[in-house]
Amino acid sequence: MYQVDQGAYWQAQVMFWGPKVLIALLILVATWAVARAVKWMLQKAIDKSPALRKHVTGTPEETVGHQLGTIAKLIIWLVGIMAALQFLGIGQILAPINRLTIEIFDFLPRLLGAGLIFFVGLIVARIVRRLVETVLIATNVDGLLAKIGVGSTDGTVRTSPDAVPPGAAPGATRASLARALGVLAFALIIIPVAIAALQVPGFLVLLTSRPNGMPVWIARCHAEVVAIQPLDDDSGLTMLADMLGPSAANDDLKNRIISHTANVPLFIEEVCRGLRDSGTLHGQWGDLALMRPIDELGIPSSIQGVIAARLDRVSRQERSVLQIAAALGPRSSVAMLRNLVELPESALQDCLAVLDRAELLVRIDSELDDTLEFRHEMVRQVTYDSMVEKVREDIHARILARLEND
Repeated sequence: MYQVDQGAYWQAQVMFWGPKVLIALLILVATWAVARAVKWMLQKAIDKSPALRKHVTGTPEETVGHQLGTIAKLIIWLVGIMAALQFLGIGQILAPINRLTIEIFDFLPRLLGAGLIFFVGLIVARIVRRLVETVLIATNVDGLLAKIGVGSTDGTVRTSPDAVPPGAAPGATRASLARALGVLAFALIIIPVAIAALQVPGFLVLLTSRPNGMPVWIARCHAEVVAIQPLDDDSGLTMLADMLGPSAANDDLKNRIISHTANVPLFIEEVCRGLRDSGTLHGQWGDLALMRPIDELGIPSSIQGVIAARLDRVSRQERSVLQIAAALGPRSSVAMLRNLVELPESALQDCLAVLDRAELLVRIDSELDDTLEFRHEMVRQVTYDSMVEKVREDIHARILARLEND
């Protein structure tokens, strides 16, 4: 039999792998240095723009520049690790990531092109907006309209700072028409620019919309519209089995829900939640029991009706919090609600806890602390539409006053 000299074997291995491992470590050290330098330079360059520096996505230190710098750093680390493994001769284990990296670098020029188009358009739109506002304020357009009986006689003339309410700039309270036309000019420029940026070759954007709420500009983009069809009966029954449980005792209820909702998933969910909120169904999700005969079930004929029925079951305070959140938009924060609702902190937290359990306004996992979100846009829309005009105007006035103070 052949005898192997163990000492010579390990010496050969060290001679073969030692330089490779050393060079791989040097590559990683160089990657670390380059990644830190690129992140620092990119963050400093972007944060020089006040418009970008104030858009914080996390803690006060996490500006747009910080986030983009982190992305660049991670891409550099990905390339460096792949280079080190390739030098060691084991790069084949990262073949899928290698292909992904190539695709990223192939896509970056198109992404940067779209970003450049939007950035230039944003600058032009802001300049035009400022120009329109300045010209109209200088010509005192509000005052001229007031002379013919339109608007206030105060006009847009600048006033002394002492005569301006706290939190407002001199003349800001009377430049209503100038500002409105400035915003209109801004929108007329930025919308076509955004459409042009989205039309960069190879740039894919996915949007969701209800059939009767599709924006006109989508058709102008020559977008491909894909209609999402309802579930088939088997899929609808599978969904109900997951929510109500597999018990055969609920089969009649499941069939009635399928027939009533036409297998629309959101409609099915809201019907089940409504039945559970009303006490018709009792137990935990996946193991619910029917507490009254099926003939006594009263299910509204539309998904909006089901959601409205659920809203009717919340307390007055909870509904008030929900309405303010609906006016703020699909996503809001506890800090903003705290400044708008007229409730003690403990009462506010109790309302948020109830709304979260009811899955109407839920806390979401996000880098932003205390972020709230409507579980579905339909819930927000029904909540918003349920407000009488006076309540809606009062909430919007409070939101506007808060934003102006900020």
